[in-house]
Amino acid sequence: MTNSKYYHRVWVKGQLTTRSALHIGSGDLAKVKAGEDEGGSYSPVCLDVEGQPYLPASSLRGFLAEAAKRVGLDERMQRNLFGEQLRAGCLLVLDAVLRQASAFQSATDVSVDARVKDEAYQPHEATFLNTCVSINPVLGVANAHQLFSVETVPSGAVFEFECVLEQVTHDALVALLSVLQCWDGFTLSALGGGVGKGRGRLEWALSEVRVLEDAHLQAWLTTPNAPLQGIVLEIAEPEAKASEYCFCCEFRLIPQGSFLLNDHAYVTPEKKQKEGEPRLAFSRTPSGQAFIPATALRGWLRARVRRILFALEPVQEAQVDALLEELFGSEQQRGLLWFDDALAEKATEAYLQTFNAVDRFTGGVAEGALYTVEAARCSGLRGRIVCLKDKDKPFPDWAKMLLLFAARDVLEGELSLGWGKGRGFGQFKVELQVSDQGMLQTTAALQQQFASARVKPWWEALTKVLNKP
Repeated sequence: MTNSKYYHRVWVKGQLTTRSALHIGSGDLAKVKAGEDEGGSYSPVCLDVEGQPYLPASSLRGFLAEAAKRVGLDERMQRNLFGEQLRAGCLLVLDAVLRQASAFQSATDVSVDARVKDEAYQPHEATFLNTCVSINPVLGVANAHQLFSVETVPSGAVFEFECVLEQVTHDALVALLSVLQCWDGFTLSALGGGVGKGRGRLEWALSEVRVLEDAHLQAWLTTPNAPLQGIVLEIAEPEAKASEYCFCCEFRLIPQGSFLLNDHAYVTPEKKQKEGEPRLAFSRTPSGQAFIPATALRGWLRARVRRILFALEPVQEAQVDALLEELFGSEQQRGLLWFDDALAEKATEAYLQTFNAVDRFTGGVAEGALYTVEAARCSGLRGRIVCLKDKDKPFPDWAKMLLLFAARDVLEGELSLGWGKGRGFGQFKVELQVSDQGMLQTTAALQQQFASARVKPWWEALTKVLNKP
């Protein structure tokens, strides 16, 4: 049922909270060049005149326009809100300013000053510097000369969002509120760079809807010095519309011991370390829950799929790289697969362990090589991988076949992540859910759910792609 009630102006205010590290590049070439001079590239975030991170209005509006299409908003309503060629829409979006920085609380309730190191945390900007390196997909080690730093706004930061609607109906307001709910904190709520790698997840919370009607406008015109302001509208947010994924794979990782994916922010630089301080420390949320970054999951799956491709057919490396770019993305294009961080289900136990390197020549203990690591232990972690659906191009069958091969591998216990894999760290069992039939725990269950008749077209499509000249 439509509601044609008319408003001269509507103000919508709310909060956007980061649920994962967020990066929207500033394009500051001076900082980029300074980073290159120090031996690695550097990508800074957008900062306002006070030196605080903000979310640009252009990025926010672009997300909303794309989300409106994804949830199937009527095309006429889309044009009304966002405009079209030679005609502006009725929606005005403002920059979202930082109102509350992340709490940065650790699992042991130690403050940020004691746990997060100055080299990574920039308190004057409320941002992190994440130092990363490219991993060689063949050797599984760091590529030479591939060090880079990405400045991010960490999880838990709160931004104040405001937008204005001019000359709109009540139906248009409801449509906008439904689109805003696409910021649900999960995969397709992402904004900025690295969205396919787990960055930029945002969660929306409505604060206030204020409307200006005829009576308020006339009161302003007839009363000297009266402010132009409407009234707060009591309105229930519409139910969120489901985004159309091609399919979503929920997974549960069950650690077979300790695991450690190092977080530079919780490690004191070696020259300043005190005795007993960890040289490596596990990644965690501000509340202390361990997590496995989406970048690590994406990197493992990409390397596994690459290995599968070379094992199936004698193919050219350029051909394999083209398929991998379509699946996982590149600097030039967005990939079909988006990953979320795998988050610990319950509280995480920090596990300190001390090692001593062995002298390769004498076989004895190497002098001065004692070091401590802080690993994580928990019962399980949960995450998901989303396969995007393009209305003009369905998810390819050859990609489904490759993912099925990878699913077989992880169910057989092939998944190992992070530091110390040769020492028994980072070994995981995996449970997968790709339908409403429950979790898959064995390859036999996988074969039962994906019978030969069902996957035969997928195999034929993969063979055709690999044999393509």
